[in-house]
Amino acid sequence: MTRFEIPGGLKRRLHISALLIGACVAVAPRASRAEDAPKESEKSDSPAPDAKPADTDVKADADTKVDAPKAAEAAPAAAPATPVANTDTPVPPPPAPVVKDDLDPAGYVPGYRKSLGLGMAPWVPKVGSVPGGFTPSFAAPSPLDDWNFNFTGYMSAALRTSWSERKSAPGADQSSLSFHSVPVTADQYGTFTGTNTVPGSWADMTLQYGNKYVTGYVSMATYDPSRAASYVNPGSQYFINNVYMTIRVPPIDRTRLALTVGAVPNFYGALGQYGVGAYAPYIIGWVPGVGETMNLEYDLADGLTLQVEQGLRGVLSTPPQGTPNNNTTGFASQYWPASWVHHEHIGILHKGDVQIQAGLHYFYNWSQDDRNVQKYDDTNTRGVDEAHIKDGHITEIAADFRMLGGRYGYYTLAAAYTKGQDSQLLTGLNTYGGTGVRLLADWWGPGSGGNGTLFVVGTEYTLSLGTLLRYPQPFWGEGPDLVVMASFHHAQTTSPDPTFDGRARNKFGTEWTYRLLSWFGVGARFDAVEPNSKDSQESFTVLTPKLYFKSNWTSHELVTLQYARWFYGAHTSAQGTDPVAHENLDNQMVAVAFSMWW
Repeated sequence: MTRFEIPGGLKRRLHISALLIGACVAVAPRASRAEDAPKESEKSDSPAPDAKPADTDVKADADTKVDAPKAAEAAPAAAPATPVANTDTPVPPPPAPVVKDDLDPAGYVPGYRKSLGLGMAPWVPKVGSVPGGFTPSFAAPSPLDDWNFNFTGYMSAALRTSWSERKSAPGADQSSLSFHSVPVTADQYGTFTGTNTVPGSWADMTLQYGNKYVTGYVSMATYDPSRAASYVNPGSQYFINNVYMTIRVPPIDRTRLALTVGAVPNFYGALGQYGVGAYAPYIIGWVPGVGETMNLEYDLADGLTLQVEQGLRGVLSTPPQGTPNNNTTGFASQYWPASWVHHEHIGILHKGDVQIQAGLHYFYNWSQDDRNVQKYDDTNTRGVDEAHIKDGHITEIAADFRMLGGRYGYYTLAAAYTKGQDSQLLTGLNTYGGTGVRLLADWWGPGSGGNGTLFVVGTEYTLSLGTLLRYPQPFWGEGPDLVVMASFHHAQTTSPDPTFDGRARNKFGTEWTYRLLSWFGVGARFDAVEPNSKDSQESFTVLTPKLYFKSNWTSHELVTLQYARWFYGAHTSAQGTDPVAHENLDNQMVAVAFSMWW
């Protein structure tokens, strides 16, 4: 066998390499322990002023016990100790983290931080403000990046009855009192004589799917649940009510853009923070139909934002020939033309602890439809010549001012000026007085031919004394509170019809709500209505005490027990689509109502 010999030079190299490897292995544990030494001192409650540098060869191990006397003999004399700062002085807490919005949409997102927009968000249920100043947290778009499904809604229902002396002489088997439901009072929802004293019913369910950039919405609603009614009211069943989509463009520098397309209305001039306010009509109005709305926001400076909004709306369809004019069809008329509305808005928003917003609004409603011209004039329709239907026009300009004042409450002021020309059949724009059809019937008179003007101004102020008195401590409703609300509306018309020309209308309301327990509160409301400045005997007042029940301070439900007493003038009557003569009005009512939101 051949013997393999390693050259001498290679042997020396291998020997040196082995020595180096052995040295590294021996030193590694010491270096590791030396690196750990400062970490252990850092964990100590007090620093060691005479600690040696990390590269010193120190044999220290947490699990090794050292003989103290031997260690003292081996250690050299220690240097004088360096004075140590007093660590008993309390250290101020770190600053609170800045809470930022997860969403950055253009336009108003209800209940989301303190964002104010030029109009009301489309997903807010279209009902009057919750009584007693209780603020519902309506749904807002989801901030998630992933696609997700949400179900939100609002529901309310009320058992209410009014009564009066029987109008005809009672027989031997009849009581002298007569009870009615729906209450037969001067309070009609959506009219000037309406005060929201009579609670109503409303169910609004919205299905939404999307993410923070694109979301689709489908809503279903009704104001008359069929199972609880004595008859089925098809006109109240809004099975598929709104179908629309919102597209939010990712922010570009200081610019934010959102686009809403589909069948969904736009609302402007609401005096409540999360609802229409104390009274149902929007001071500026609302625009139904199908179309688009664009919201643009641009930050001019820190805390100062320019807001621009634009929209175009048209009807999805018009009533066909032979359509009955009754409640089942929403009192539609076969003579209504296809109507269109374009509207533009601009505003300035100052952000901060107190937010202030001012906006200007413009609407133009018109029709150019030649399908409904008849051979002869229908003498049963006053103010309309079906043999010669003119193209109608309504122009409206408006302004509003809002203050979200933190501890100082919420204040709104809005005013609108509307002018109509041959507008007796228009349905596209719902002003404070309604569409052109309602303006003819209730505000300008049958003799106006759809021509006239309407000026309206409204203001409302809501203050939480619990928030004001607890300042600077924040208050989120988790405790006793007294909420005060005051609202005022004034409207005046000019018209070719002398009965309505120069007629002014005023109403004032105030409500006080004291929430003394987490589950119980009391309240009272007073309203005074003057429907006709030319006849003071049409005026009336109403007083309404209330009891409120909840499961907790900020829970999402409310049960209301109330009594109402009307004090009518000699000529008071109910106005609107269901007029009631003075002699048929009831002056007392009791109601039990509930509402819930999610």
